Amino acid sequence: MGDQIIKADGQNLTGKDITSTQIMKAIRGEKGSKIKLDIFRNGKNIPLTVTRDNIPKPSISVSYMLDKSTGFIKLSEFTSTSYREFMEAMEALKKQGMKQLIFDLRSNGGGYMDQAIEIADEFLSGDKLIVYTQGVNSPKTEYRCKRPGIFETGKLALLVDELSASASEIISGALQDWDRATIIGRRTFGKGLVQEPFY
Repeated sequence: MGDQIIKADGQNLTGKDITSTQIMKAIRGEKGSKIKLDIFRNGKNIPLTVTRDNIPKPSISVSYMLDKSTGFIKLSEFTSTSYREFMEAMEALKKQGMKQLIFDLRSNGGGYMDQAIEIADEFLSGDKLIVYTQGVNSPKTEYRCKRPGIFETGKLALLVDELSASASEIISGALQDWDRATIIGRRTFGKGLVQEPFY
């Protein structure tokens, strides 16, 4: 069994009546502030002082070479850092000799549309149309390729399934429309709409 947090700043976090919400409230706080935790490890109580900070959650879960020329990238969701993570992974794989890529979007339910557009642009040349949006109260807006991409040539396979949705479908749709990739897997979720926050 792993470590167990039993106290936070002296507050007991054990027992049947303690909820996960109470535990989160006790541990969370201002970035940079300190908290004293009592950890139970291997039958011993260990006091630790921890500095609170953001916990990064990468959107690329794996990136590696399958063989001497084939790269593999699994993108789990589209976060605000997905494009930067994708470019770092691509550059690292190209340095290792990647000539073809398997890009895995299975079970990727989407996220930030702008990140999907930026990633799609890296696979498509010229000013090709990636996607457009149009609504009852909003005019048609086209999103096109803007720059030379990191992987406009070379074999590309895209893995999708029934849980690939939204931003994943923007990429798979654009690559299929322009005959840029071989799409492998199951029919995607079929979201077909874009939400925008109103403040």
